[in-house]
Amino acid sequence: MVAKLKKIILFILLSLFVSFGTYTNAHATPIFYEEFNQDIFLNSGDEVIYKFNLTGINSSCTLCPSTDETEYNPDLWTPTDALLSFDLFSFDKSNEKIKIEVKLKGDGWVKLFREILSFDEEDGIVSFDFNLSDYDLFDEIRDGKLVASISAPDVISFTNDFNVGNASLQVSATPIPEPATLILYITGVLGIAILRVVLP
Repeated sequence: MVAKLKKIILFILLSLFVSFGTYTNAHATPIFYEEFNQDIFLNSGDEVIYKFNLTGINSSCTLCPSTDETEYNPDLWTPTDALLSFDLFSFDKSNEKIKIEVKLKGDGWVKLFREILSFDEEDGIVSFDFNLSDYDLFDEIRDGKLVASISAPDVISFTNDFNVGNASLQVSATPIPEPATLILYITGVLGIAILRVVLP
């Protein structure tokens, strides 16, 4: 009777180890966020470049984020989702053409994707959201850095001008399991497997 009770207690403890490891990995999903809200006016041929950096702020930047939660560490976190968003508006509420690009800094700028968009809204306001995983760009955000640009292409038939209200990058991430947590988790799983074999 005592031996069986010990086995039951051990089984419960091992189950708690497994549950703790699962809970720690599954429920710690913080959101790292950076937003630029400078209300920038773009005329035909103008371009504004946003350098998102979730790991820190460049002290010499000329276009610094207005909202910044840069505690992201590529060695400690793994992104699970990434959303790039832009809010634009037009004073004359006319049709506008917008070019949005995401770039990678290497030997010069390498364009990862380009979208030529337009809007003709009655209130002159429009928002664009880009899920980076849909563009096969999810791996590009793993270091917490991304460069995106918005420009107003030259259009012959009308004056192409608009304001960029804000640009933001939002990344959800889960922690990379620490070795101690992994050992605890694996020990619990192995222990339960052994008890299942040993118990009658």
